Amino acid sequence: MTMDHQSFALALLDPALPVPDGWGAHNASDPSPRWNIYRNNVVHSLMQVLRDTFPALLAEFGAAPFDRLAHAYLRFQLPQSPVLTFYGEGMPDFLLTTLDPVDLWLSDLARLELLRIHAFHARDDAATLANDQLLALTKKPDLLACSVFVLSSYVSVVRSTGPVFDAWARHQGQSIPLQRESGPQSALVTRDGHEVLVIRISEGCALLIESMKNGLALGEAVNLVAGRDPNFDLVGALALLMKQQCLSQIVWTD
Repeated sequence: MTMDHQSFALALLDPALPVPDGWGAHNASDPSPRWNIYRNNVVHSLMQVLRDTFPALLAEFGAAPFDRLAHAYLRFQLPQSPVLTFYGEGMPDFLLTTLDPVDLWLSDLARLELLRIHAFHARDDAATLANDQLLALTKKPDLLACSVFVLSSYVSVVRSTGPVFDAWARHQGQSIPLQRESGPQSALVTRDGHEVLVIRISEGCALLIESMKNGLALGEAVNLVAGRDPNFDLVGALALLMKQQCLSQIVWTD
């Protein structure tokens, strides 16, 4: 008998549904007990993957509410690959459809945790930009302005309307009181060797990095940031990116 894959997937996640057509026991007995064991193992395994992927989100929700959320997510998106390293990629979008408006920033926390995993598994870049290369450019403002900085493969940022960095730091054991009304926070995700780092940065710095990732020349990026953050510190931002070896190379526009 041909098995309907959609019916199989639905029955795998919903205990109220019967054993799908095409399944049976070798001795012709009722297959329900075996199917229930199989279903429980699959669901438990996938929920454990989500717990491991989103430990800070788990801490914010609490165990029981997070498990309810994870079970709902299983129905929203099943794994698309047998490799479960990146299972949960749809969690930020899923949270946007399920959370109250005041808690929507938690989708950014989920995104931060996913970016950490991507940073850990990102390729090693062939080289990083040397400090003396950037220092030489600072003496040529016109050339610096038309420079396009290529970021290392493991670099990304999160800009959030809520305390996304504080929530992550609390999960790391830092004694930071979490004030959900504390306003927007931004974070840089990068890597030092095999260690993934999460560093709090200003919104202006985050906008600069996003602009760099989008291929803007430095002059264009600075003009964009200055229009939204009049207190932006370009020197401090570039110093941070150099210190953390976030820049891999420079190209120039015409």
